[in-house]
Amino acid sequence: MIFNPAQQTSRTRASAAYRIAMTISLALTGSIVLYIVIGLVILRSRSAVSQDQLLVPFYGAAAVFAIGSLVFRRIQMQAPRLEAVVARRGVEGLVGHLVTTTIISGTLVEVVGLLGLLLSLMSGDLTHVIRLGVVALAVSVYNFPRLRAWQTGADRERVTHKFRK
Repeated sequence: MIFNPAQQTSRTRASAAYRIAMTISLALTGSIVLYIVIGLVILRSRSAVSQDQLLVPFYGAAAVFAIGSLVFRRIQMQAPRLEAVVARRGVEGLVGHLVTTTIISGTLVEVVGLLGLLLSLMSGDLTHVIRLGVVALAVSVYNFPRLRAWQTGADRERVTHKFRK
């Protein structure tokens, strides 16, 4: 493999930003686990109170946030979108775009876990925090940033920059 300083620089930037985004994703996923643990610890001593009128709005909102997180990430990570970001703002813009996409999609999933905790605290039923917590964890794992995708985007910047000259 031939050493290319431009490629190394863009890959290095993408890798550094990836580590930041990965840390943020892990923190958000850890807080979802924390919501589940808090719900289980607090609700072990309480009895369940029927709150059937809250189920549909809370589960509906959780579905909207979970699906919204998936759709948002898919749209922002499409190749044409990434190429447009690279063409307008270069590798720095791409790195910022990838980090911002990770934070926003992680925050949307975070709301799902929080809704599960709130519904469980209001109703006293452990199943809500477990169900919505598992959904939030599954979406969080799916949305977890992938280094190869970030480095591929950084390589696109190099190719796009070469053709702009």
